[in-house]
Parts: sequence; C-alpha cells; structure tokens
Amino acid sequence: MTREDKYDCIMIAEFMGAKIIERENRIVCDFPKKSGFDWWLDYDTSWDWLMPVLIKIEEQGCIVDLAMTSLGCVASISPVNEDIFFKNQSNILIEATYKSVVDYIKWYKN
Repeated sequence: MTREDKYDCIMIAEFMGAKIIERENRIVCDFPKKSGFDWWLDYDTSWDWLMPVLIKIEEQGCIVDLAMTSLGCVASISPVNEDIFFKNQSNILIEATYKSVVDYIKWYKN
C-alpha cells in the first residue's frame, strides 16, 4: 500500500495511535498493543477495523448514530457541546460510516 492509495486510512491509523513507517515507497503501521506490522488498513471495507475507531470516537464524548432506512444508510457523528455534526449517506452502511469518521477526524485534527 502506498500513501496515495489509502491516505484517509493512514490518517485513521494515526488517530488510533499507529506509528506510520515508510519503506521503499510502501507504508506499514506499527500499532500499540499489537505485535507486528500491518500492511493493509481496511477501515474503508471492514467493520473489524472500523468499529474500534467508532468506540474511540464515542469515548471522546461523541454521539455516533448509524441507521438503515428505506432511503439508504446514514451515519452521523456529533461531538457533544459542539455545534457541528458529520453526516453521510450511502447505499452501503460501512461507506457512509467511513466517510463520517474521515470527516470527524479531519475536524478533530484541526
């Protein structure tokens, strides 16, 4: 994986405490409390990767709301005591959730 391939996934990995290591134009991540390195960051395609991120966001005092309706799937992240929310809609719930997580982390970093 290169930095260009998964820029947003790398940003999420850093949010989760990973140390990003570039070797020969390749990216590996060294996560705390995990042995070895990860080459693939599947935050955009795997609930196993994305759910710990949602838990961390909730632990920071945010309300996370995921909904599946007849109109599509909606994911919303609302920081408590802030007049802002990050809401995305898609036909696929993990896609909407991933986009909301990316929007939240971009805001959080600033």
